[in-house]
Amino acid sequence: MSNPNNSPEQLQSSAAFTQRLIITVMLLNLLVYSLAGLSLSQSRDKYEKQAAVSTQNLANVLERYIEGEIHSIDIAINAVKHEAEAQLARGKINKAELNAYISQIHGNLPELQGLRITDAQGDLVYGTGGLVPGVVISVADRDYFISQRDNPQGDIFISKPVFGRVAKKWILNVSRRVNNPDGSFAGTVYGSLTLDHFSEIFSRVDVGKQGSVSLRDNELSLIVRYPELANTLGSKS
Repeated sequence: MSNPNNSPEQLQSSAAFTQRLIITVMLLNLLVYSLAGLSLSQSRDKYEKQAAVSTQNLANVLERYIEGEIHSIDIAINAVKHEAEAQLARGKINKAELNAYISQIHGNLPELQGLRITDAQGDLVYGTGGLVPGVVISVADRDYFISQRDNPQGDIFISKPVFGRVAKKWILNVSRRVNNPDGSFAGTVYGSLTLDHFSEIFSRVDVGKQGSVSLRDNELSLIVRYPELANTLGSKS
């Protein structure tokens, strides 16, 4: 409360001082908030950069792991391919002998759902992982069979995700071409990886409550996401 005995000049001086004090406090508060905001912004930038580096490192590790698996499967597929071609060169395939060889190779790759060979028409004729004697299953319409049939070089081919006619699950197929002695098409050898296999790998990675891990093809179509979301297979979102 102002003193009634104060002169007008004193009252005016006091009011001006009070006004300057209020402005000073406001400016100090603004400075404090600005410094706090700058510190938070710098901290956020720092943690975002750290998160980006950690994410890239994790992606690289997962990429190398999956590449290693595909390489191991390709070695197995090539071994089966050469055995089948060697038997064809001797005159014909011994089914029992070839199936035993495929089973032996498959035993070294437990991640594979199946390891199989088709004939030139696309019918499954040899292999493991659910084939039933006497039941003819054709994969002649599958992308990996068509690619190997039409590609004399027989390069490795990894299919789009398909619902397996033998596995009864969503799978990826890694394939190679099998040739007759004259170089003509004799069939396809392929190994099947379930999409559940990739989900199980990704589930071991701790990316936080809001994090996720996704595997996409070269067209950015979603193959696997963990945690899984419904109806997202093939999504490019």
